Amino acid sequence: ELLLSKWADVSMYHSLGHATLMFLQAIMTFEEDSIIRAKESVKRAMKLSGKRKKKFGLLESIAYTLKGKGLEVYTQEELHSELVSAECLLIRALLTFIQDENLISLIKGGLKVRKCFQSYKAFCAFVNSGVRIDTEFQCGVHFGIGSFNLMISTLPSRTLRLLEFIGFSGNKKLGMEELMKGAGTESLRGPMCSLVFLGYNLLIVQILGTGECDMKNTKMILDKCLRQYPKGAIFLFFSGRVRYIRGDIDEAVEWYSRSVASQSQWIQLHHICYWELMWCNW
Repeated sequence: ELLLSKWADVSMYHSLGHATLMFLQAIMTFEEDSIIRAKESVKRAMKLSGKRKKKFGLLESIAYTLKGKGLEVYTQEELHSELVSAECLLIRALLTFIQDENLISLIKGGLKVRKCFQSYKAFCAFVNSGVRIDTEFQCGVHFGIGSFNLMISTLPSRTLRLLEFIGFSGNKKLGMEELMKGAGTESLRGPMCSLVFLGYNLLIVQILGTGECDMKNTKMILDKCLRQYPKGAIFLFFSGRVRYIRGDIDEAVEWYSRSVASQSQWIQLHHICYWELMWCNW
């Protein structure tokens, strides 16, 4: 966090990284101060990315529209600024949902999510068109499309049909495939793709009962993450979760304990591990 804070006022990606950390802390605590700090961090990242976006004049916009040109006229920096803006918009929408539960906040959050999803659909079409683009941008698209499809696929069927009618997509298989592609890359967003994939299979599927855990790919992604981040508290927790699901209680206790011992800043993650340890010793 200190390293990211040092460059968060000048670097678009450092600012996004700091906003993501603040967001994770906010959803772990649900404390008002944490949510406010996260929103301020997101605003800073959006401001930085906005400065690097492509600026169109009126005549230029009309000309590009008539010629049917889209993202192919953007430079690499401008493309990444659009991607960062979309990610920030998604984080802001989620923070809006958890900060205030009234109808106006729900509508505002929903509009932000829809705008964000439309951006990711445009990015996906651009990547699939065969244009040569860097791995980092591709991974960002995998992360966005995969996360959206997985999140929406968990909703009740009636809600899912309504969302698909207004332009959203809730294809679970597509979501899993996109996240696996992203997790297989050596990019900044690779670990985020892994976290969403692991969280879905090891937590959401188990709690909501929305399907079966893809244990084979879960284990493969988790082993890769642990090789890269052997002291990563969240990955150690997920390793304990795998053992718990398989019924290896003694091993699960060991991995949960290692997760607790690996860090002392995020106490909320300790509480989650203690909760799991309670069930291991039930």
